[in-house]
Amino acid sequence: MLGSLATVAVECRFFMATYKGYIRWIGFYDCIRPLTSHEDALYDPIVEDMFNNPSGQRHWDPLATGVTKEELKRKLMARWRNPALTIHQVDVSGPKNRTVIPRSAKASVSMRIVPDQEVADITRSFEEYVRKVFGGLDTENEIEVRTTRSVVLKP
Repeated sequence: MLGSLATVAVECRFFMATYKGYIRWIGFYDCIRPLTSHEDALYDPIVEDMFNNPSGQRHWDPLATGVTKEELKRKLMARWRNPALTIHQVDVSGPKNRTVIPRSAKASVSMRIVPDQEVADITRSFEEYVRKVFGGLDTENEIEVRTTRSVVLKP
């Protein structure tokens, strides 16, 4: 079956991460340091400050959204502590007309890794996983996985 490239891209995205951002491929979280009680406690004053200060002093009001302190702590950890995968865009070739089947599709993906994860290992693992997922789809399309840039920031 020759499926729409946009549909194939969406299916690949589904197999990569959940809608809450949990990365699905095996081994991605293997090197993540366990959360210590000390590190967990470091978030408490931040969460308290966000709940106790007037909302006019920040851009987001947790009380207005109904978020609990534990949910807020998990959200902060997701942004500051945990690795992440983001698909920025899926682009297709052609005139962007819904009636024209595109010849190619391209997705821009970025990942935030954390200490103890190695860029080369994550890149290899990602490429293998995408090829595995794509190979399991019922499509005659072809896939090319290419890493165009890797940036490692050292403290």
